[in-house]
Amino acid sequence: MYKTYLIGVVLLLTTHPAAAVEYAENPLLLNEHLLVSDQGLAVYDPVTLRLRWSVLQGEQTLEPVVADGLVLLSGGQGLQALDLASGKTRWRWRSETTLFSPSLDEGVAYLSGEDGTLVALRLVDGERLWQRRFDGWVYPPAVFGELLITGGSEGLLWAVDRRSGELRWQRPLGQELIYSPRALDSGSVVVTTFAGEVKVYSAQGELRWTRRFASLKSGLLVSGERILLSGLDGRIDALDAATGESLWQRSLGERLTLPAALHGERLLVVGDAGHLFEIDTGDGRLISRTRLIGEPVAAPLVYPQHTLFFMRSRALPRAVLIPRQSGDNNDQEI
Repeated sequence: MYKTYLIGVVLLLTTHPAAAVEYAENPLLLNEHLLVSDQGLAVYDPVTLRLRWSVLQGEQTLEPVVADGLVLLSGGQGLQALDLASGKTRWRWRSETTLFSPSLDEGVAYLSGEDGTLVALRLVDGERLWQRRFDGWVYPPAVFGELLITGGSEGLLWAVDRRSGELRWQRPLGQELIYSPRALDSGSVVVTTFAGEVKVYSAQGELRWTRRFASLKSGLLVSGERILLSGLDGRIDALDAATGESLWQRSLGERLTLPAALHGERLLVVGDAGHLFEIDTGDGRLISRTRLIGEPVAAPLVYPQHTLFFMRSRALPRAVLIPRQSGDNNDQEI
């Protein structure tokens, strides 16, 4: 019964057009694979949740990104391209410093890291197409047509040519970025800084609007025409992506540190006191609050009737399936 139910869930969640640009997610749900990164990578069958394969257990690994049958996995030792079906290494890009999860588009991986390098690698074999160096560390870029837009510790926003790596423009931000730039449907990019500012720029580098908050906004999600922000102050802020105007606010009373997740018009966030909050993104209404047992290692995965978490354990992450309904719930473990 459980297996039949999950088959329907997986088909519902994965039968949609793939995005042109692939960005890292954790966990990452595909048609036949479910990937979870936490001190190594574990790949599960999304129907039965049985382990298919795992690699690099005990090592630093970041969010995976998948394209053309390859899993790109970054960490403290560089980047590995793994065969999605078997986990075998196809190629490596070694580094003495931590590399962030790359952005993938049209058969090219755009990779950056703590050493300030931004490099374009051919996905099929890892061959370097071009490379440039910035001062300080630099985040994975947002892809905008022929431009890559990125920034990092230098308090600057850069746009480089995706074919050559040549610098096209740069803009001062006044402070380093908290999070990698995020693309908006309007063709703009949103960034957050350690000055508590949220800024939106056009692909040509025009500043469209700025908002300043008293507390840092470490979490950033884009939902249609809304920008959803979370942070250590325990508050969710929803902004109009076109104007920066406040749409609603919701205080939850807990520090929000784990990456949030979207499911249609619902936002799921986890507080440091162990609660899962489900919020309506239209008006900020609190739909439900659930007490979690254990420490989540990744963002929640939302099914129509349940929310799936992977919790930290001594070995591989363990799965916890929580019913979704209004009110306070108790967690259930599978």
